[in-house]
Amino acid sequence: MATEPARSWSSGVSHQEIPSTPGAVSGPPGPPFPHATPAVVAGLTPRLALLLAEWRGAYCEAMFCELAQSAPEELAALVRQAAITDTRLTYAAEILGRDVQDGALVIPALRSLLKNPSPVVREGAILGLSHHLTNEVRQALNRVAQEDPSPGVRETALDTLND
Repeated sequence: MATEPARSWSSGVSHQEIPSTPGAVSGPPGPPFPHATPAVVAGLTPRLALLLAEWRGAYCEAMFCELAQSAPEELAALVRQAAITDTRLTYAAEILGRDVQDGALVIPALRSLLKNPSPVVREGAILGLSHHLTNEVRQALNRVAQEDPSPGVRETALDTLND
């Protein structure tokens, strides 16, 4: 099987050789998406399914950076679904806000995470929203700074508003 040289992504993360044949993954056979939940796999677009297969079924920071660059609407949809692990969702939210300039795409996806049950996800949403501080976002972050049950989330919202 032909492979491309290792790539280095904007996050500075580089990974091993990537199969040049779409969907081809070297290594032992196994489920195509071992780290994705069935709900996420069922909701994937063909483009995202192919990209996920190339990344051995593991959502990771470099994949989110690639999506932000090449298919930001796919990354926003993945964030809106909120069906990946909290840690990965946090990375995805931060990268969506940082790397995608289209506020109309980013803000609704990230605002929906401000009510997520996980404090780490809510913090990731705030960090992503820190790159899109419209009046609407400032009002939402002000509410979070006053009402969120997590002191860490309240502090992150307040710090974002004061920067």
